Amino acid sequence: MNYLSKIKPIPQKATLGDGVVFLGKMGEADFKINPGNIKTELEKNALTELYTNISKIMNVSAEEMTGKICIDLEISDIVPKEVVKNSDQAYKITVSEEKINICGYGERGLYYAVNTFLKLINVKNNEVFVPEVEIIDYPDLKIRGHFVESRFGSNLMTFEDWKAVIDDMADMKMNQLCVSLYGCWFIQYDMTPSNYLFLSIPKYPKLKSDVIKKYYSPRNKEWINEVAEVPMAKEDFFGDLIVYGKSRGIEVLPLWNSLGHNNLLAVHYPEIAAPKYKDGSVGLTSLCTTSKQALDMLFGIYDYIIDKYLRPNGIKSFHVGLDEVKNRAGLDSNNPHKIFSPWCECDECSKYTPQELLFNHAIRILKHLKSRGMESVFIYSDTIMEIEDADKFYNLLKENDVLDVCVVDWWKYYNLNNKRFMNLRPDLGVRSVVKPWNSYTHWALLAVYTENSRILSEMAIRDGAEGLQSYCAWDKTCDINHLAMASYSWNCVASGDRDTFKRHYAESRFPTRIEDAVLALKLFEDISEQGPTMPSDTSSKVGAGYFMFGVCCYYAYGFVVPTMPYPRRFPGEAVERILKYRKILEKLLRKISRDANKAYKIFADIAKDINCDTALARRYACELRNYRDIADDYLAYLKIYDIMQKPERNAEVSKKLLDIVTARKNERLAIMIEMESFKEDYLLPSHLRNQSLILQVFSDLESYLNTTLPEDVNIDMTDTSAISSANFKKLR
Repeated sequence: MNYLSKIKPIPQKATLGDGVVFLGKMGEADFKINPGNIKTELEKNALTELYTNISKIMNVSAEEMTGKICIDLEISDIVPKEVVKNSDQAYKITVSEEKINICGYGERGLYYAVNTFLKLINVKNNEVFVPEVEIIDYPDLKIRGHFVESRFGSNLMTFEDWKAVIDDMADMKMNQLCVSLYGCWFIQYDMTPSNYLFLSIPKYPKLKSDVIKKYYSPRNKEWINEVAEVPMAKEDFFGDLIVYGKSRGIEVLPLWNSLGHNNLLAVHYPEIAAPKYKDGSVGLTSLCTTSKQALDMLFGIYDYIIDKYLRPNGIKSFHVGLDEVKNRAGLDSNNPHKIFSPWCECDECSKYTPQELLFNHAIRILKHLKSRGMESVFIYSDTIMEIEDADKFYNLLKENDVLDVCVVDWWKYYNLNNKRFMNLRPDLGVRSVVKPWNSYTHWALLAVYTENSRILSEMAIRDGAEGLQSYCAWDKTCDINHLAMASYSWNCVASGDRDTFKRHYAESRFPTRIEDAVLALKLFEDISEQGPTMPSDTSSKVGAGYFMFGVCCYYAYGFVVPTMPYPRRFPGEAVERILKYRKILEKLLRKISRDANKAYKIFADIAKDINCDTALARRYACELRNYRDIADDYLAYLKIYDIMQKPERNAEVSKKLLDIVTARKNERLAIMIEMESFKEDYLLPSHLRNQSLILQVFSDLESYLNTTLPEDVNIDMTDTSAISSANFKKLR
């Protein structure tokens, strides 16, 4: 038995002995716990978790036990020579016949040591034991965390949902959670920009972003049409979340976007924040960066967050965004195609280039936040460091005495090394973290992105970055991506290549079905492969995952494209794109359907094995079913298209068409029933809305065929708008 397989991330050094040490029997303990010299709250929480978990495992009161096996907890300043970095998070565990020693070289180190020790506990024939072992462990990177975007799904998370995120992260020895409290996007649903705000700001009561819920609930057999408040804003629990994070060794910090993704301030307070254009119009996208009123508003919000939530809890980190500051369409409900510039053209702003405006704005923010005690201010890389004049920004940091607090957040959501930046500009000496992609678009399609974390961890270690902070919108189903990031940022070398990591992962989650799980995960990785979204006239290469997400999913068709009518044609636009390269793409759709179905069946079977993580297997089965069903939907569209190219119109043709669409409608209902049976409540409005939209496509086709004379049937799969119902349009 591999006693170390449950320990994740993989320890830096672990040496197993020949024997085991018995802690007692179920209900009958033979150990005692010596708390030692613990003092801090986190150290006390580590002790509490040790007591609590051993008590649950053995059905005893661990705190009261006085047996012969002594479990010593210790905080030590004498760090072993094997610990070469991040010693404050390092630990050592020694299990021998004589005693068990759990030693941390800092409070987080002790917390991680207890985490590891609990995973060493085994039960067999009612006997509880741990293997003889020596573990010396520490992380490769200082920071290992997630950034949870303010997006469709996370805006409905309750305090309990957020605590579950913290618990999940703590179990993987992660130590930082950045919560997007404010971010804005373009029109995607309901003909209105997608704006997200997770706090109530008393001075600016107009700032609010309720959640629109529109989807069909198979469980209730009814349509859901509700508007809900954001739980974090309504209940004001961000401060409580910070406290809860600290109790598990996790720093919780805010992001409040400061330019770019920043529509809401301008919309609700145009007299303060909106940029002015030369034609006299007022923008909807950003701030006038030279306006004292605008800066007073922005800094006032920062100060409110710092004074109410951060300083009382000792948090000295703040993320200010500043990514994707560029021209955008889809920001005006009345004129969705209008393109807005983020750059104000007032008399003062016109004196500067856009780059100068951005640099000056960033420096002002950094200076203000440093003056308020912030020691780490995160800024996205794309508009300040991935440019030819990055040296100019570095010089500004030095001149304004903010080089010490600026942390550049390099985001790169690809597995391919030839995309975006190739290094973190270590020559400049600016602090940095790297941002892999974990799960942001989970409500459309889940993808396996473990290689992204490996590549970026290697880059972070090579270039001296402080750590990884993923980009995600939380879904527990993204567990493989989350653990990949935790593993590669803790022990990159031992985590291995993608195949090695998949095996490690399967051992930890599905120990009695390792080979089956590895095969299913390999198929999952293949169908979520990155690469070209579409073939071209000169290349047939297509990344299956990018094709599914960028061409087949509804997600891509919710956004405004200035050259296309809005709302977009769905699924017609996708069908038209597929028809252009039908020979290549129909073959790909069949392969995706076949491979997804094979992996789906494997995980559905693993979900019956009580020795595995059955809940996680069920989640993966559902995601793979979603791939299969989307591929099968498009194969059905192509069948309908082919039938419509023939001149025959009769009852037999109508029945053939009806059989196709009814079967697809029922398959969609079936997966919605499955999703609703286990997904968390906060995920249902996002996941089921897109599912409902596809359900309605087939319901509309079914209704049309049932109410149209066979000789009059005319379905154009490249544009089904003529037969689309009002219900379909409401969902868009």
